[in-house]
Amino acid sequence: APFKNSFRVLNAVGPTSYSSEPVADVLRSWYGDSHNIEGIETFEFTGRERAPLYDCNATFQELGWRPQIDLNAGVSLVRKAVILVIHKRVESIHQRTWLDMANKLASCTRTEKGCEYYDFFKVDKDDTMFFIVERWASETHLSHHAN
Repeated sequence: APFKNSFRVLNAVGPTSYSSEPVADVLRSWYGDSHNIEGIETFEFTGRERAPLYDCNATFQELGWRPQIDLNAGVSLVRKAVILVIHKRVESIHQRTWLDMANKLASCTRTEKGCEYYDFFKVDKDDTMFFIVERWASETHLSHHAN
């Protein structure tokens, strides 16, 4: 059979297309004249200019999953996590006491809302230097921790 420009792919990306240009224009730039592209008229109706290129319903029927985030709706996917790396010098004679305190503090901190990671490490090349590494879901979570 001769090649026919058309498509059917399951959409695992999102419920709308993510292009500054309407879908029909993008398809024309790829394949040429719209009369040779089966289904392009779907993207030429008002309100359908950026409809999904892929069939979201087929994904739901076959996988039981439907894309939820519509990037054209202005939902931000940017994480606003806060990562801290703290350098702490602890003289050798105080390390046992400091480590006991640091272990207790780490156990409590890890249970705080918004704490995604909290740990500390001794630096290999400096017996008195430790790194404390913290990751918080947001500035607000870090502020609650600090107060």
